[in-house]
Amino acid sequence: MKLKIIAISFFISLLWIRAWTQPIADVAIYADTGTWRDGITALRQFLSWKGLTYQLIYAHQINKTLNLNRFKIIIFPGGYAAPYNSMLDTNGLKKIRKFIATGHAYLGICAGAYFAADKIIWQDTIYNYKLKLFHGFAIGPVPELAPWPYYTIAKLQMNLQDSINRYEPAYEYMLYYGGPYFSPTKDYKFDTIATYSVNGKPAIIRFNFGKGRVLLIGTHPEIEEDSDRDSTSFAQELNDYGSDWNFLWSAFDYLLNRPITQPAYVSQKRNLPLIYPNPTHGIVRISTQVQNIDYVKITSIDGKLIKKTGHNSRQLNLESVKPGIYIVIIKTFDKTLRQKLIVL
Repeated sequence: MKLKIIAISFFISLLWIRAWTQPIADVAIYADTGTWRDGITALRQFLSWKGLTYQLIYAHQINKTLNLNRFKIIIFPGGYAAPYNSMLDTNGLKKIRKFIATGHAYLGICAGAYFAADKIIWQDTIYNYKLKLFHGFAIGPVPELAPWPYYTIAKLQMNLQDSINRYEPAYEYMLYYGGPYFSPTKDYKFDTIATYSVNGKPAIIRFNFGKGRVLLIGTHPEIEEDSDRDSTSFAQELNDYGSDWNFLWSAFDYLLNRPITQPAYVSQKRNLPLIYPNPTHGIVRISTQVQNIDYVKITSIDGKLIKKTGHNSRQLNLESVKPGIYIVIIKTFDKTLRQKLIVL
């Protein structure tokens, strides 16, 4: 009888250990006070597209009993960094640092990037932060882009020598909403993935922390400004001239310590002429390869709407439009297509 009880107890213990150590999900998304709901919504949509599982986690869980090792990546999204800094206690911060140092990964977007720095400078005031992954300053907002609380599209120059940017163009256009640039303490080493074109300051950086990886992003690549696939309507009036999710696809390969792969979403028609003639000084027509048109927009390079047509329109009269470079945006029932247009 005693042997039977011991055997049952041993079996129950094995089940408990297995339940404690098995992965919950690929990604933990911090979702407590201060986090930006639209950013979390967009991240969840991206992760589903990437084929990664996720779970929302909260400060009290990290501080107490949550086993972070059951995840591969922890994300601190955009929002307000001060509540992150105040709600996570000494034990919670220690668990996050240990999680990364033992071979996992941290992604900080905007507020999450501020949170990772030793110090932040926000509107010329210095604050000490406690997580201390990045030994230096996270400084914002960037006045050359937009004062807080305004937002805009930031042009980023991508470091094409970095493996994360293997499938990236020379420039990306991402939502900027109060995020930082990064300034290290003396001799602290990190890799710059992208810089703000407006001032040349690091906008996206990465570095090792122990055996793990840290990626800090001052912009918001999770937001798809003129697409509904992020399930948010934030900044829909802006234009990022493509999809920032392609960058995130490669970034998550890096965070997972996998080879960098080509993003799954690559338009096979992106180099085909969607409009003609181009250049033009009058009527421009939509190629017959484009079907089920919802609307067509012409915008300036900075996203200002110039003209918009209705359902199934296949031509625009641009005789009154000033000479210059514009972006044609064609929305169909299942995709958004873009092409540069020169008006003479």
